[in-house]
Amino acid sequence: VTVPNLPAGTYTLVETTAPSGYALNTTPVSGALAAGGTLSLRISNQPFGDIAVEKRDAVTGELVAGALLQVREDFDGDGTRDIWSNDGDGVWSAIGTVTSTSTGPVVIEDQPADDYQLVELVAPAGYALNSAPVTGTLAWGDTLTLTVENQPYGTILVNKIDGVDGTPVPGAELELSGPAPSTTVVWSGTSGTSPIAVPNLPAGTYALVETAAPAGYHVVSEPSTVTLAWGQTATVSLDNFVVIDGNTTASETIIETDGSISE
Repeated sequence: VTVPNLPAGTYTLVETTAPSGYALNTTPVSGALAAGGTLSLRISNQPFGDIAVEKRDAVTGELVAGALLQVREDFDGDGTRDIWSNDGDGVWSAIGTVTSTSTGPVVIEDQPADDYQLVELVAPAGYALNSAPVTGTLAWGDTLTLTVENQPYGTILVNKIDGVDGTPVPGAELELSGPAPSTTVVWSGTSGTSPIAVPNLPAGTYALVETAAPAGYHVVSEPSTVTLAWGQTATVSLDNFVVIDGNTTASETIIETDGSISE
């Protein structure tokens, strides 16, 4: 842009509004114009960058929808955006909240170069909350991808079987507790003719105990334990022996996820 017919002197150029996609440069640019001469004043702008946020399954690596994610920027202590330098002062302020999708990252456009955090506020169904912040640095005109990984819950199949022929035994009152060292009961119920699935459990070791035996069977006094891995299915069984003449012995079986059996 040329401004003609100006007298000699010192002139200052100030940007009041930045073009779309660029950060405002408030630094004045000055120069001296000689009589009959031409003075060039130029202001340079830094292009904004984009922040791509995503949620992934920690086991499969696949994108996961339904997580509520908050993006935070490293603000100065006075509450203003720290857009000209990454001071790392750790004053984090939210700039947006998004919900993850399974089709690709959610992009927050036109952000200044700075340090950013991604924090999960609400985990998607079937996953454990990951509250650890993920931090990264966005450069001018670049794209920063921030990814939070979640561990998928697993499932335990609870089973009650006959200690002789291995057939399911309905009618036993059972309780499943854990994960150790917690003794919190996560499920209680009555055994049926097939294993009962207890879903949405975090990884860990669980104990299955019998509180009441079905008619004709002895109560198993010792718990059976099973170790559940993230996103996996494990089976835990208690086996009973029929009471004969008022006497019987009861055994317990632990069926691990690898199929091995221990008595």
